[in-house]
Amino acid sequence: MHELNESMKNAELEMTNYKREAEEAELRLKELKVKYDSTRSDRNLYSKQLLEANVSYSGLTNGDRG
Repeated sequence: MHELNESMKNAELEMTNYKREAEEAELRLKELKVKYDSTRSDRNLYSKQLLEANVSYSGLTNGDRG
């Protein structure tokens, strides 16, 4: 009977540890998602700015030829 109680305590402790690890992993995932979204947003902004600059430059150089 004592061994059974000890096994149950160990199983509960192990389950608690797994739950804690899962919560930590979820938190880390949320943090990484925020960083990913921020990086993607920055990339899109800089890509748009580069495209606009290229169009503007193209307009300036084409205007000089005419």
